[in-house]
Amino acid sequence: MKIELLTVRELQITDLIARGHSSKVVAHRLGITVGTVKMHLHHIYSKLQLRGRVDLVRVWLLAGREKLPAPVVPAADLEWEKS
Repeated sequence: MKIELLTVRELQITDLIARGHSSKVVAHRLGITVGTVKMHLHHIYSKLQLRGRVDLVRVWLLAGREKLPAPVVPAADLEWEKS
């Protein structure tokens, strides 16, 4: 798979999705709407010829991206994610 085809924003979204975040949390973390996250995911799936999140995470892990340091999540964001 060609992870290199993804834009910086698509890589950010892919990283957060691969870390188990929902579209709602990704939107909140990146300051965009859930609809925009879904649009980016559609583009990512199309570019990489994937069927969904499971395939995306598999490709991300195979690309070695899981070795990235865990993102710093402020305590306020952790509380927000529980809602």
